[in-house]
Amino acid sequence: WLRPYDLRLHDHAAIDYAARRGAPVQIAFVWSPSEDSQSGPWAIAGTAAGFWLHKALASFDAELQRRYGGARVAFRIGNSTSAMLHSVAGECGADEVVTSRAYDLAGGAAERDVAAKLTAAGVQFRTFQTFLLHDIEHVRVDMSVYRGHFGTLTPFHTACRGMGEPPKPIQEPRSLLRPRAEAASDGLDALGLARMPVREDGSVVDWGAPILAAWDISEQAALAILRRFLAPGGGFFKYEKSRNLADATAVARVSPYLRFGMLSPRTMYWGVKDAGGKQVSITFWRRLIWRDLAYWQLRHFPKMQEVPIRRHYVGQKWNNSSEALRLWQQGRTGYPLVDAGMRELWATGWMAQNVRMAAAVLLCEMLNINWVEGEKWFHHTLVDADPAINAMMWQNAGKGGL
Repeated sequence: WLRPYDLRLHDHAAIDYAARRGAPVQIAFVWSPSEDSQSGPWAIAGTAAGFWLHKALASFDAELQRRYGGARVAFRIGNSTSAMLHSVAGECGADEVVTSRAYDLAGGAAERDVAAKLTAAGVQFRTFQTFLLHDIEHVRVDMSVYRGHFGTLTPFHTACRGMGEPPKPIQEPRSLLRPRAEAASDGLDALGLARMPVREDGSVVDWGAPILAAWDISEQAALAILRRFLAPGGGFFKYEKSRNLADATAVARVSPYLRFGMLSPRTMYWGVKDAGGKQVSITFWRRLIWRDLAYWQLRHFPKMQEVPIRRHYVGQKWNNSSEALRLWQQGRTGYPLVDAGMRELWATGWMAQNVRMAAAVLLCEMLNINWVEGEKWFHHTLVDADPAINAMMWQNAGKGGL
């Protein structure tokens, strides 16, 4: 069961396990528009992240065919994730379904439904943890031992270090056996992840073209970008001094690849360590743990996408000016740095972290507009829109976070 956050062949524990069984392997990606829409403003279809997901799935499927003799992903669309996977398992005669473990709320709910339905049908179900560096369900932050404030990076990082280093990444399987009876596929386009709007005259508004011009959406590109960043003279060796520059010349630009699992966090961790780790950049080394921290916060504060973690901020009175919000979204505030960043976001689906924070400060502190409005806009426009990281950043911008 291929998930939206594990679109790679390297260091993919579920695919590796399936290959090692020596039995035929059917890879399936199922999509439920109704389940996606239940996420409300946090749905993926139609967003920049949804566009990236569509292209990432196409790239994964093409690479799968190239490496493993024409093996294909079975793309299915329907109302129920669990029902679709049960159907796929039946079509190809599977006795076990394996996948990468979810840590987001919607993914976790789907996983529990799938486990119940498959188990009832006599099909084994197994999950593997490769999305994060650590299994956050087992991270214990003891504030009687650790320094810092609860829920912040320092005590969390210390707790993670106490669990030992993440396992080293595994290679992609040398071969995959194809099932004699492959599951039927509805095709990637049928999922509707990246449908473009149509004008009254029938022409298509191809807003995804600038994103494609700015990015190579493939696993191979993700690995190549990481290699360049870590190579002698690359951005990693400039990061400590130049990370705050708005031109982003010293940053890795791998966030969308990590978001959709096109780059393994373990591959990145060990690559950074081999390149010098914290001796080269203590700041970048610590930031490797940010994704884990964000999902740990989401696990403990499941409403953090819309409700301040510090509950006394619930009564904050905000400016409800739709005109001010629109000017911010369009990059027409009159503040050059913020405006340039917001226009870059609209065109390419990305902007540097420090520019994101500058835009957030202007929205929340100067315009006094609710941080949730900024979070919604970033969710809609970022190719790396992540339910936990985006929420954690905007919680902090609105002063209600940890």
